[in-house]
Amino acid sequence: MGNIDLSKMGLSGKMGPIVAYVVNGKQRFRTFTEPRNPKTPKQTAHRSRFGFVSKMVSPLYAQIKLGYKNDNLVYGTVCGKVNREAVISKYSDLKIDYSKIQIAEGKLQPLSTMTLQIDEITNTVTFNWDYETDSKVKFAKANDRVNIVCFNEALPKEIFRKSPNNRVDGKAIVELPKHWNASEAHFWLYVSSWDTMLNSDSVYLTYSRI
Repeated sequence: MGNIDLSKMGLSGKMGPIVAYVVNGKQRFRTFTEPRNPKTPKQTAHRSRFGFVSKMVSPLYAQIKLGYKNDNLVYGTVCGKVNREAVISKYSDLKIDYSKIQIAEGKLQPLSTMTLQIDEITNTVTFNWDYETDSKVKFAKANDRVNIVCFNEALPKEIFRKSPNNRVDGKAIVELPKHWNASEAHFWLYVSSWDTMLNSDSVYLTYSRI
């Protein structure tokens, strides 16, 4: 219903499909549009999925920026990539396949033939890799520094990175926090050049029970 505003000598309110109002003493009209609910089931599922991805990427983001050596890497770009490549979806149950997430990317030769062993008494993880390099494939040096990113999904804020050894060592031992379940942790290994200017692609490892 429309109202007459005597102070402004104008109409205001809804009259059928028309909305009348006064701006700066001038009468205005516009067509009334029924409000629409944008939250269709498909849109709700999409928002829920992206919210899940954003939550899971958040603790990894700082390490990804270091690994990619890109301070300008946008959070939304990382979330989009994880959403496309690393989300396992079964109905409404969403999970992350961490093996599909790349923590680092670069031109150096990555580590190869990697294995890990877990000592549950000391909560330490021993990593082994092939220290031979092949410059025909990608650039590599014996003194490339090995970076190990350690992540516990149950305690995401406790993610950390160690750089205890060089490529030539072929081995590294990392002690995990005592309250971590080492067999459920996720690890990414990559190397950096001695001057920290270059990185390799990361390689993912986790404990597998046979």
